[in-house]
Amino acid sequence: MGFFAPKSAYAFSGIYGMAADEMKNMVRQLHRNGIEVILDVVFNHTAEMGPEAGSGTQEPVGPCQRKRNRVRPGQRARKGAHMVLLERDFLTVSDEGDKVWMTLDTSKEAVREVAAEMARIRPGLTMDGKGWEAFLSYYLEGNNPALLKDLVFASEGDLCRAWYKKISGFTKVKGVSLGNYILTLFGESREKGLYCVIRDEGDCIDWK
Repeated sequence: MGFFAPKSAYAFSGIYGMAADEMKNMVRQLHRNGIEVILDVVFNHTAEMGPEAGSGTQEPVGPCQRKRNRVRPGQRARKGAHMVLLERDFLTVSDEGDKVWMTLDTSKEAVREVAAEMARIRPGLTMDGKGWEAFLSYYLEGNNPALLKDLVFASEGDLCRAWYKKISGFTKVKGVSLGNYILTLFGESREKGLYCVIRDEGDCIDWK
């Protein structure tokens, strides 16, 4: 895992927070194949890097990390009074004054394809905005609680929306990290945990 583990540089995707996700999914797969996993943990580091670093088990975000996570100029655009930090066909992260918003549009084809497979695994499942809110809340709690911390959901209809209250420049980085994290889940849904979680842990999710 590495110094200040879990460290993003050791993750296959290289995205902030994915190291822990990949580690947990690796352990799940090993257990399914009858392989026991033993971890040697040395608790000799805590949160010396300040409140933005989170707990001692999360990677700190310093100037170099901020620069590495900064969105490229081609990805950034202004729309009215809002600053778009990350934009894909079905997902947008935007700076809207006092909040940084993440919007997942569940009506888009890429999202509907994943939702259809999730519904096949769990018949009767409705993955609208509220459905994705329930899933992401559960998934982040177990795999990346640092991104779930201070995240407020406000989903409605086909839109799964959530926001962080902007308290510093780090909030933008955190919002983009959340967006990239969700994009990675969709990009590697079959190999990663999306469908496995629905199949193995669907009953644990509060679908409201």
